[in-house]
Amino acid sequence: MPEMDGRTATALIRASTNAQLNSIPIIALTADALLESHKALLKNGFNDAVTKPFNPDSLFNVLKKYKG
Repeated sequence: MPEMDGRTATALIRASTNAQLNSIPIIALTADALLESHKALLKNGFNDAVTKPFNPDSLFNVLKKYKG
């Protein structure tokens, strides 16, 4: 994203006073497969993360978890 990274965007969304906005699921698509990195994303407001390159079925299963 040219104007901000995903962590900054997630922090802004989570800081919103709009309950509908700040509770939306946020799933990171990342090339970083380290467990520590995944834990850091969760700690920083992401609901989940999918490592690239990803298997479409794996992505679908993660998205399905958060289907409203």
